[in-house]
Amino acid sequence: MAQFLSNAGSNYFFWITIILILIIFFTLFRNLLLKKKLMVQESSITMLSGQLEELQEQTSYHRKILDSMPCGFANHELLFDTDGKATDYQLLSMNTSFTEYTGITKEAIGKKISEIDPDTKNHLLDDFAEVISTGKPVCTEYYVPQNNRCFHVLAFPSAENRFATMLEDITLKKEHEHTLQLERSQFK
Repeated sequence: MAQFLSNAGSNYFFWITIILILIIFFTLFRNLLLKKKLMVQESSITMLSGQLEELQEQTSYHRKILDSMPCGFANHELLFDTDGKATDYQLLSMNTSFTEYTGITKEAIGKKISEIDPDTKNHLLDDFAEVISTGKPVCTEYYVPQNNRCFHVLAFPSAENRFATMLEDITLKKEHEHTLQLERSQFK
């Protein structure tokens, strides 16, 4: 009987030892997996951080290109009423030449054009609605009496319900054309 107790005790000790070893093994294995998962997450975060930094550099690069363009550039979103009719458009972004040409400052970003300059809205809304409805660019000329300037406006789709505009100041060209017409009329 004593031998049975001593064998049972050693079996008990054996199984407790095996269970403890298994617990330690699974704990270490779990910790190793968690550490590997954290390393993968850390690697992913590092990779995403690098991609974000690269994207920020590209955005900065493209912003510099847009700001150094000699023509005005702006991005807009066309706004519709409940019947689907274009009613206004919102200024989303612009370059420095756009500000120089129009006098519209960065504070206007996010505002409707009717809040910024109602006259512009009334003259160009139909052209910009055409850009969105057809998906094709539209060219037009627009005279701004407030600063006595004339612009060649190219509008083209940039995303769903969005369009970009490029402005070229053609005031001098128009003045020269007018002068030529006057001179030609004198010779007739």
